Amino acid sequence: MGKFLDQSDQDVHNMVTCNTYGPVLLTRQVITGMSKRNKALKKRSLIVFTSAMAAIAPVPNGAVYSATKILNDFLTWGLEYELAEHSIDVMAWRAAGVSTKMIGHEKPGLLTVTPEHYVACGFAKVTSGVHSGYIGHELMHCFLTNLKDIIPSGPSLLLGKLFGHAAAKATAGSKSDKKKK
Repeated sequence: MGKFLDQSDQDVHNMVTCNTYGPVLLTRQVITGMSKRNKALKKRSLIVFTSAMAAIAPVPNGAVYSATKILNDFLTWGLEYELAEHSIDVMAWRAAGVSTKMIGHEKPGLLTVTPEHYVACGFAKVTSGVHSGYIGHELMHCFLTNLKDIIPSGPSLLLGKLFGHAAAKATAGSKSDKKKK
């Protein structure tokens, strides 16, 4: 995350590679085995993509990230129908705040949860399609979607405010790391 003009070509390449090629190529590798498993054992399979709330609207200082995450949504929507005949469910989790820094916090917040809590909530609702996974994120998704109908740039502005602080810290941290080298 950071201003597009401040990102290096390598940073952009890494984000696009990680968030788009990885899911597409990995899926290509596993669906043949999943299809064979269904034919032999009559067992269903599940593919879960990691999307993001930023897929709803481009986030200031996160345009490349937002663009890569919407690919996961579109891949999910396309493959859920294509792979249904092979008993392969396809879903994407459109997360908002998932933090690994919440150690010792037993209760999740409305917008930020631990990875463990997020996964537990997400797997409680295993169906094909794009889901927010966690109830707080689902509420945010509904709010942002409706806000988009009222104020077209509203979700981008709100997400920019919510996540802008984190992006600014990340950009400042990467600049200071480069200066140390």
